[in-house]
Amino acid sequence: MHFGTAAEARRSRHTYRRDVQREAAPGAVTGSASPAHHQCHPGICLVEIRSPWYHVMLQASDVEGQVLVVERIINAAVRTLARLVFRLELRELAKIPKRGPAILVSNHTSNLEAPFYYVYLRPRPTTGLAKAELWDNPIMRMVMQVWRLIPVHRNRMDSRAIRRCLRALDRGAFLGIAPEGTRSKSAVLQRGYPGVALLATARRVPIYPMAQQGASRAWENLRKLRRTPFVVRVGEPFVLRGPEGRRPSLSELRAMTDELMYRIAELLPSELRGPYQDMSRMTSDYIERIPTATD
Repeated sequence: MHFGTAAEARRSRHTYRRDVQREAAPGAVTGSASPAHHQCHPGICLVEIRSPWYHVMLQASDVEGQVLVVERIINAAVRTLARLVFRLELRELAKIPKRGPAILVSNHTSNLEAPFYYVYLRPRPTTGLAKAELWDNPIMRMVMQVWRLIPVHRNRMDSRAIRRCLRALDRGAFLGIAPEGTRSKSAVLQRGYPGVALLATARRVPIYPMAQQGASRAWENLRKLRRTPFVVRVGEPFVLRGPEGRRPSLSELRAMTDELMYRIAELLPSELRGPYQDMSRMTSDYIERIPTATD
């Protein structure tokens, strides 16, 4: 079970305190809540916490500790599930530095890879985008909040999600994004959406291409009582060069996204590259490679 470092715990407590102050999360009442849920006395402030699993009154300073405990329990459960269901090959995650900010882009074939990325990248400060529908389920909402993920509405331009992503990068976080926007049930790479290029050019942070194989076959193999190989590959980091003095046009964002997606595709076998199978069409007009320790 991974508990993280003391410094990471302090950073997590600080981040949670700030997020609670900015916007009250469903299931916890803060700020100007009614006296029934928020009771302040001289020298002490009590907050009522409700979740599907417990209901308790805590001192406000104890809320942060409760969130950390719940996160550790959830992370331990995910790690246990991963070891039972998969044969993990995660050594290339070591290519990702301990400190951000950076954007992590990956293919998306299952609901499992994002939790695995999150818990095995710890103690790096990590967040990511998740479909807003997950917040409709009370248990999933609690998990999303504990992991400090960002809800995004996929069928429209979600300016609020974009602002939260930029704030996360400004805080030095690793931001996980699946540019395809939705799962590929066939595990074949789909065409990426340009939102990731918009974020990358707005902050000009390093981008790490990642690709995983195995998550999409987990349930089929589990029915046969077989563990599934789960392999993660990490490519060379780069930044996207945007135009000087202006925002990139939609056509430029599209070209940047395609160049980014080719960097994910080259980490996959040719039969899984989809529209990016022809690597002779890969360009680097907007790609600026970042030197690594092996150069």
